[in-house]
Amino acid sequence: MTEEAGTAPKQPKESEVLTQASLIHLARGLGKESNGLTFPMLLNIPTTTIVNIIYENNENGLLNDDGTQQCAVVEKCLLLWRKRTTEQKNKDRVKSLEKAMREMGKMELADLLMERFQNHQEITPDFFA
Repeated sequence: MTEEAGTAPKQPKESEVLTQASLIHLARGLGKESNGLTFPMLLNIPTTTIVNIIYENNENGLLNDDGTQQCAVVEKCLLLWRKRTTEQKNKDRVKSLEKAMREMGKMELADLLMERFQNHQEITPDFFA
């Protein structure tokens, strides 16, 4: 009897646009937008979870925020979303990101996301240039 029988099936390799670094760049870009907190909501992160993350970051919430707090909140939300969706297929996860971006009116970014997904490229800071 071989040892292989007891090993778990291999998970498919995570897409480059779903890596932690890619999602951080995505969060930092979208988090700067006035409607940046809409993005995690469109990914089905519960509002109470988002509010809890806001107050974990800063006891004053987003009052007098210059955008850095909101970016940090969107970043934590995206990383939470990544963790919660690991069982889904990469394609489905990327489609969720694309749909949320389109619902925010970010059509060009959604197209670029799909292009990077198809070309196996990460999201980098130049994604928003």
